[in-house]
Amino acid sequence: GGPPPPPPKGLPPPPPALPVAGGPPPPVAGVEGLHHHLPEACYNHQLHQQLDIIAQLRAVNRQIMKKSHYHNDDLKN
Repeated sequence: GGPPPPPPKGLPPPPPALPVAGGPPPPVAGVEGLHHHLPEACYNHQLHQQLDIIAQLRAVNRQIMKKSHYHNDDLKN
């Protein structure tokens, strides 16, 4: 077992490591200092707001599909 072969030349360097899931979110321009005492809670709050909006949009989409004549019967084909 000799030394490991050198990495092939010409390849781009490996990408930087991604932030660990659950860590504090990156700072947003213009909002530094706000909620600096609870970044996790603030981030989770924003996430829950987004999930609520997505849920509302899905509910609206379901209502539109029910009213529409392009309902499940057409989609099954």
